[in-house]
Amino acid sequence: MPLVSGTNHHQDNSLPSNRSRKRFRFPAPLGSGPFRGPFLFPASGGDPGGRRRGYNDGMLPATPPPGAERLLRWIMGGIVVWGIFHAFGAWTLNHDARRPLIVLACVAAFLGFWLVMLATLRRRSGGA
Repeated sequence: MPLVSGTNHHQDNSLPSNRSRKRFRFPAPLGSGPFRGPFLFPASGGDPGGRRRGYNDGMLPATPPPGAERLLRWIMGGIVVWGIFHAFGAWTLNHDARRPLIVLACVAAFLGFWLVMLATLRRRSGGA
């Protein structure tokens, strides 16, 4: 079957050529470019006052807001209830006592790590 004269089915001129498309570039790593270091200080001027910022240098309030400890207790209690719920579900699978113990140990490890981090934060910020 002969092709119709003047048509080319292999080229579509409505799409831009590869030359007009922008090339993809990966972002620069954190240690280079306009930002440097893990705290992303601007390269123009560097650290304020020629020193590195302290942990609680205007970044966190000196004292926790009112009700913060009560809210944390509620959240941690909810995580304990969530862990007990999942431990019960693990036990109902085949009544093996090791399964809920593993779930509860993971919940306890998570909460213990969180409490250690909160105590470290309190000690660093100068709290009692």
